[in-house]
Amino acid sequence: MILNKNFYKTIFFFTLVFFFVIAKKINAAENLHYLSSYYGSLLAGQIAKYNNENKIASKYYRFANQKNPKNNDILELSLMSSILSGDIKLALEDLEKYDKNLSIKSSNISQLLKFIKYIKNENYKKALNLLNQNEEIIITSKVQPIIKAWLADSFSNAKSEIDQFEYKSDGLVMSDIYFMHLALINNFYKDKQNAINILEKTLNSGIDNRLRHMFFYRNLIEDNIEENKIIKSFVNKNPSHSFNIYVNKENLNDFKISSKKDGISESLFNIAEALYSQRMYDLSIAYCYLSLYLNKNNFINYYLLSQNFIMLQKAENAISVLQNIPLNSYLGWNSFLKIADINLNLNNYSKAENFILQLKKYSSNRVDVHYKLGEIYHNKKDYDKAVKAFNEAISLLKISSEENWYLYYSRGMSYERSNQWEKAEKDFLYALELSPQQPLVLNYLGYTWIDYGINLKKAENFIREAIKLRPKDGYFIDSLGWAYYRQGKYDLAVLELEKAVGLIPNDPVINDHLGDALFRAGYYNEARYQWNRALLYEPEKELKENIKFKLKKGL
Repeated sequence: MILNKNFYKTIFFFTLVFFFVIAKKINAAENLHYLSSYYGSLLAGQIAKYNNENKIASKYYRFANQKNPKNNDILELSLMSSILSGDIKLALEDLEKYDKNLSIKSSNISQLLKFIKYIKNENYKKALNLLNQNEEIIITSKVQPIIKAWLADSFSNAKSEIDQFEYKSDGLVMSDIYFMHLALINNFYKDKQNAINILEKTLNSGIDNRLRHMFFYRNLIEDNIEENKIIKSFVNKNPSHSFNIYVNKENLNDFKISSKKDGISESLFNIAEALYSQRMYDLSIAYCYLSLYLNKNNFINYYLLSQNFIMLQKAENAISVLQNIPLNSYLGWNSFLKIADINLNLNNYSKAENFILQLKKYSSNRVDVHYKLGEIYHNKKDYDKAVKAFNEAISLLKISSEENWYLYYSRGMSYERSNQWEKAEKDFLYALELSPQQPLVLNYLGYTWIDYGINLKKAENFIREAIKLRPKDGYFIDSLGWAYYRQGKYDLAVLELEKAVGLIPNDPVINDHLGDALFRAGYYNEARYQWNRALLYEPEKELKENIKFKLKKGL
């Protein structure tokens, strides 16, 4: 019997309804309802995987795998979900349980797990044999020569393998990976001085993008660190860099390469980093966790994991992994700052403040600590505290330079919000004196002048300059529309504000501005529509009351 199109449409509709009804329930980790059904578990696993809830997906796929152990596809889904949830040990246990199924020998995931198990157990010969038999185990063939170099049984063999790495034809990043591992392999085979020489050569050609090299270099030189020419030069050129904290403090529990599996852990991180740059976030997460399984102190993986989770809109996961990085790691300072930033974006102000206060206790004379406190207080609308924190940050500057413009800009915003316009204007103008082409300052100062009804032509010019620098910024275009509005050019205001709403459709202020311009231009129904739309986007109390008044009385 051939089923008609309407039947398929009906089935498709009810499938979609079922999918969305259960999706919310499946996101609760403690919900075990679907573990009573094989097909229910498969569907639940798919939905959890789609939502990047890998721990939950692992639970459902493992149940389905137990019900149907001969299905190789389900086994792969189960193994991959366990890897993505960070539970490599569980994945290996499941692999051992179902290893009798001959079909898994063709699975790259199962072979990769076996490869990792051999390395973890320091059975490097078996690992190398497995890799030689199936080079597809490692997702990218480019890094394989480095992994094989770490698996080699002598320095000469290691050198022979790593020299197969085609770094010259693949750009600076690959070159940096090559020389870093070459140095680390030299050090592993007791040629410490040659390792130092290799790293010095790369660092002397530029440090900015080679902090990983600097990290290993710092740990190699050990003595007279502060007098070392390379480190001294870096500190002098970058006095506020967070790495300087690490340089001057004793570190006891950071990552060190003392075995071959440590070197392979670093190689897997390099792969994870490359995958992240190609937006392959799931695979990047998997390689981060595999790297950590080989060495739990390879903390840079946690930082990269957080980047992946942020891109997948999993802010809580990002915070969770960052908390594994100790403050006295060279990544600790930036990790705590990042945790504060994520909490700030989530409006968790007290949590954000707590992490910054820990940094302040650890090293109090840092500009970034006081700046971040000011940012938190500003977002809490505690503008007096914000100004005080920004004052402390500015007081730590030996001399104000172009890179410090943001401090005066930030303090200026807090002054402006606390109705101290003269001080705010002075800060904005000084920020522009330090860095004349800063679009944020040009726009903010221009917009505020317009709101105050002063310097209208100059304000318009500032905003136009900001738009030249960032032509797709809806907030800047809103400012230009508002400049036209305040000058009585209502038709021009409508044109610009419609562009702004097109770029940022859910901002209540921009929608309100467009409503005002439409009303003044004589489009009364359209104006009321726009004001009602502004109310949908949860405007602040004062704006909300103002819009309601305009809906009743007009302008």
